[in-house]
Amino acid sequence: MNREALPLIFAIFIPIILVFLIMIQINGYDLTSFFRKIDLIYYIIVVPIALGFMVAIMKYKKV
Repeated sequence: MNREALPLIFAIFIPIILVFLIMIQINGYDLTSFFRKIDLIYYIIVVPIALGFMVAIMKYKKV
């Protein structure tokens, strides 16, 4: 991907996402209810595994 395209993509999508989240909050939808239902032990297990996969992929792409 073109390096100049990434800032443009972020500049377009970040305001759209923020407006979407604000509109959802105004209309009364609770986005955090999904995350509150998940037990804490799953966060403790899944987050380090996901971070490890991300680091492995980044190192693999670098080589």
